[in-house]
Amino acid sequence: MSERTPSTRRCPYRLIVKALAGALVIGAACFALAASGTPGSVTAQGLGSSDPDIDAMNKAFADYMKSVKNMQKEFLSAATFGLDDAHAVGAYDLIGSFLNSTNRSQLTASGSGRRGYPRFAGFDDPDTRIGVDNPDTQYMGTVINNTGCEGVWRIFGNRSNTVDFILTTFDTASGTGGGPTLEDEDMVINPDGSFEAYASCPDQRDPSWDNWLELFDSEQIQIARRQSACNWSDEAPGEIHIEREGNRGVPSGPLDPAIMTEQILDGKAILDVQGPFWPAFVDTIRNNIPVNTATPWQPTGGLGITTQLNMLMWFELEDDEAMIVRFPDEDVAAYYGLQLSNFWGSSADWANRNVSQSWGLDGTCQSEKGAFPTPHPAQQLITSRGGPDCGVQTAYYMVVSKQDPGVQNWIDTAELSQGLLAARLQSVPESEFLNVVGFSCMLPVAFPPMPVNQVAPFLQSFGAATPFAPSDRTEQLEIRQDYARSKYVFW
Repeated sequence: MSERTPSTRRCPYRLIVKALAGALVIGAACFALAASGTPGSVTAQGLGSSDPDIDAMNKAFADYMKSVKNMQKEFLSAATFGLDDAHAVGAYDLIGSFLNSTNRSQLTASGSGRRGYPRFAGFDDPDTRIGVDNPDTQYMGTVINNTGCEGVWRIFGNRSNTVDFILTTFDTASGTGGGPTLEDEDMVINPDGSFEAYASCPDQRDPSWDNWLELFDSEQIQIARRQSACNWSDEAPGEIHIEREGNRGVPSGPLDPAIMTEQILDGKAILDVQGPFWPAFVDTIRNNIPVNTATPWQPTGGLGITTQLNMLMWFELEDDEAMIVRFPDEDVAAYYGLQLSNFWGSSADWANRNVSQSWGLDGTCQSEKGAFPTPHPAQQLITSRGGPDCGVQTAYYMVVSKQDPGVQNWIDTAELSQGLLAARLQSVPESEFLNVVGFSCMLPVAFPPMPVNQVAPFLQSFGAATPFAPSDRTEQLEIRQDYARSKYVFW
């Protein structure tokens, strides 16, 4: 896909976009961030072995545990910890998530890419919710060692029937560098959904490959698969696997304490980055965006996903209040979604709470589309910023509240007195970028908070208030629970 992205010079929310991009990058890179230290920097400190390699490994793990303790101190000292019970418990949920992800991605036989036999594994799931994660997306990743651009990897599996699929790369040595991507629109996929792709540096590319993911020279590269669904009743992610060319049928090498030391240090580096980052993450947002205010769509940027756009805002609501966010119904993306997170950048219990909504694709996703076209409520602002006349539009109206408003498009605040809302547009064609970013006719609008009992009458004027009974909500939640079970059947 093209690397061109539109200018954001006129947008006053660039700091927020950078914060979100950085958060999403770090959330992904937490799966695979390269260690800042090396075994040579670890000195034996009498941990019980005369073998210096064993002693270095022991010392590395002791330092890893110190990093866990330091992470706890960072979270407990943050103002966010004292906001409410949801944020206090959420801090330990997130610390546990980092330990889950770090152990899975770094401290295992297939982790860290250092033993040569990688395996795709989930780095976000219902119990590991990191980096402003998206409940509609199954995140799978693996780390490979491509030092000297010598390797070739075969990636294979099934595309299945979800609305969006993408392979991405990250330079984990930098922790922020998004690399080349391969999107489903650019892939050859068989009628049964199966596919095969090869990943290598350009000089290793074979012209006979139908699908190729470009790699670069790095000791640790994360290859990630993101598969997003909009209708949880009918869509499910497919399988994905990886093997290094030349390793099939070949046994793995002997266990080496020096390599295990590197893996432990890789994990320690993740914790050392995450510890200070997430407690301070929300400050950039709250200091630059007014409360309960939607921001314009902007490119994800550093993630390297050049066809993804994001919107980030924060809310503060009383127990009996609701906020409605309007999203214009324009056919510009393969996936549209809005997700609730706490101030740590971690989603709520999305498998068992209604804390996200997808929309678009002519009303075939989770949300009800407003039936009546209306003028854009921010037309005057759009015009003042040099934008077009939007005429009348149909739109989707998302309701954010603690209490159930009795309409379909409800996002439960999950006991958060304050929190984040992140929206995504995925696989936006390059030709549509300038029609979406900034103060365009796709500009989201958050209406001022109102009492929950006024939501349905307000939405009736837009044709978006079909009554949603408690039995409907139960069925809606059962779909989420079933999807979570089917979505996370893997290693």
